[in-house]
Amino acid sequence: MKHRKFVILFIVYSISFIILVSNATLPDELRTIERSLEFQTIVDVEKNDLFSIMANVEKYPLILPDSYVSVKILDKKDNYIIALETVKEAGIQTTFKVKHTFIQNESHEITILEGDAKNSNIVVWFTDYSVNKTQISIESNLQLKGIMAPFGFIPDGNFHHALNTILDIFIEYEENKINN
Repeated sequence: MKHRKFVILFIVYSISFIILVSNATLPDELRTIERSLEFQTIVDVEKNDLFSIMANVEKYPLILPDSYVSVKILDKKDNYIIALETVKEAGIQTTFKVKHTFIQNESHEITILEGDAKNSNIVVWFTDYSVNKTQISIESNLQLKGIMAPFGFIPDGNFHHALNTILDIFIEYEENKINN
């Protein structure tokens, strides 16, 4: 009986060890979690105003203080910004090198150049819907590894809720700016 328990325990430990060693020695490409999401909503803000506030990358720590620790602009041209962005979510803080590419009042493309979400891409399209309303369309292709890998398992509904929350914060910030 003791011998049988020892054999079972040995097998469990051996399998666990093999899985851990295999995962630790796999190339990054094989440990990356890929995830694509699409999202559309209509908001009660004029397209140009919403684009303007969402393209103001330098103000992200002010607009989203619970998520953005800091933004350091590395390069800025008419249609793009490259920045080091330190973000925190669920107690996890990490820094990304990010390129923001803009087509004025039409789209904002976010590409992660360095970090545990390298090669992730998010595109936000801004479309006039009606007077003072904008349709927002978001398409994301996420490449998550390392500390970011667990975020790849979040259900779609939670991602959509998070996107709505972020949009609400940008809208509230824009409304406060207009009213002050």
